[in-house]
Amino acid sequence: SDDEAGAPVIPAGPEEAGLNGLTIVHHGFIQAVMARHAVTVGEAERILRVEARAYQKEPSVADRDFTLMGVMGDLNVPLSALAGMEVKRVADEVSGDVYVVVINKAPGALDATTQDKTAKLATTLDEKSIGVYKAMVTTLTDPETKHGRRGYMSPGAVAILREARAFTPQSLNALLRKLVDDKWLQHVEGVYTLGVRTHAELGDA
Repeated sequence: SDDEAGAPVIPAGPEEAGLNGLTIVHHGFIQAVMARHAVTVGEAERILRVEARAYQKEPSVADRDFTLMGVMGDLNVPLSALAGMEVKRVADEVSGDVYVVVINKAPGALDATTQDKTAKLATTLDEKSIGVYKAMVTTLTDPETKHGRRGYMSPGAVAILREARAFTPQSLNALLRKLVDDKWLQHVEGVYTLGVRTHAELGDA
């Protein structure tokens, strides 16, 4: 049911959101998607219905038909111009599900540090944690290690990365759980592979 999408997001004002000219439904939709990191197309459509129904009496919303593709297209023009961001569809190679993800298109943003607030890895991770993530992405996308197939890493393979040596087993496990929860990685049958947000950022969609 639509209730699964949760209550409508109360969006910031246009000046705060930096999306002048768009409706309150657009604001609520993009904030809801970003808060969830990545949502399936079905979830995105439910969020959109909840937002449109909640604000149907607003003059800018009344009698307007909001479609997922239309709203994504509306959002991408100002998002790209103002923040270098894009709303994108990307397929999960494991499940086949299609997700809606917000990415940062800035060149070199995967070289994120805690000082780079506009970087693609828009999380609360510190520089050492981002280093582990980057090392995993490098390994998982290296054709020499993939042998012509999708890349996977066991927990042991992650633990021996040079960048992971500063972590205790407990803190490394906590980092990997966060990367999985935030959709940067997936944990499948005991091994790690790229998540939908990483595929979207790398342009694999």
